[in-house]
Amino acid sequence: MKKIKVIALISVVIILLSATVVYSYFTTYATAEGGVNISLDGSVDMVELSGGNGNRKVTFSNAMKREVYIRSKAFVGSVYGIEYSGNKWEQREDGYCYYTEPVQAGKTTEELDVNVPNSDDEIFNISVVYEVSPVQYYRDGAPYEDWSKTII
Repeated sequence: MKKIKVIALISVVIILLSATVVYSYFTTYATAEGGVNISLDGSVDMVELSGGNGNRKVTFSNAMKREVYIRSKAFVGSVYGIEYSGNKWEQREDGYCYYTEPVQAGKTTEELDVNVPNSDDEIFNISVVYEVSPVQYYRDGAPYEDWSKTII
């Protein structure tokens, strides 16, 4: 009986040591590929100027150290449509509304008006989200948008 207990104890110790070695290997030599570069040199903040049932008016303030492009999208119940309007804002086929020029560091966008038409008697929330992309430049110095490089 004593011999069986010793063999069982040795087996448990061997299993624990093996598990430790395997765990150590995978935590030391495992790697991940891909990734996204981010910069923590400030932020872009959405400021809600006013909002009521069926309407939101927002601006975006660039507190980063670089100029950026901004696009925004609003969400509301699926039976409603959304209309965007505002100086220097342009709605595109992907459903986002784009600010048509780079927003300089320390500057704020023109007002974006998000409206749900025919919503007089309904009560609901409009959720407004946004993305920010650093301004990219061609060799001749002309700026362009690259939305595969979002930072917010």
